[in-house]
Parts: sequence; structure tokens; C-alpha cells
Amino acid sequence: MELRSAAFTRAIRRLGQGIDRVPPRADDEELTMEEEGLIQRFEYCFELGWKLLQDVATDLHGQRLGGPRAVIRWATAEGWAEDGEVWLSMLQSRNVTTHVYDRATIPPVLQKIRGVYFRALHGLEEAARNHCARGSD
Repeated sequence: MELRSAAFTRAIRRLGQGIDRVPPRADDEELTMEEEGLIQRFEYCFELGWKLLQDVATDLHGQRLGGPRAVIRWATAEGWAEDGEVWLSMLQSRNVTTHVYDRATIPPVLQKIRGVYFRALHGLEEAARNHCARGSD
């Protein structure tokens, strides 16, 4: 779990750097490469995040949960995810950007990445860091 937690921490740092470097736009032009990169960083962070939560569930309860929805439900019930609806929204956004890629849905996703999604992912990063620190005592 510590390896995934460290990778997640690095990914969150890189996502934050991307958010700082890619300014929001009001126009509806094609995405820039930087915006596409920001979306990919989000997808990567989300994947690492739910899999980190899966590792935590296994570590704490010896139970391997399958799939992101089950993991998000567990994390919400156990207090690892403050807002399960935000995590389910992240899952939906990840599915849209990865599998559907409907151009009309991308600007709201970028706005959420810069705001509520980043805050939720950062909250998990802090909780995982605290959990790993307690485990090494």
C-alpha cells in the first residue's frame, strides 16, 4: 500500500502543477495539448486513488473489494471519502473522458478537475499519508 500511496502523492503533486499551468478558458475551441494532458493526469490520479482505497480496505479488513463503485461505497461509509457523490462524479467523468470523449462534456470536467475533484483527491492523499504514518509507528 505504501508504494501506491507514494505514487498517488506524486500524481497529485503533478496534477496540481498542471492545474497551476493550464489556465481556464471561456471559449469553446478545440482542447489544447495542455488541457488534454491535464485530463490525463486527472484520469491517472483517479485510477490510483480508487485503487489506493481498495488497498486500504484490504489492509484494514482483509477484504478485496472489486470495482470502483464498491470501493467508493466502502470509502464513503468508512470516512475515507468525504463525499461519495463527488467520487461517483469523478468515476463518471473519467468514463466520459476515457471511453466516450464527448467534446461538449469536457469544459465542465476541466472545471471540476480544477475544483472539487482536486480537493477530493487531495483529501485522500492526506488521509493515506496519515494512515501510512500511523502504520509505521
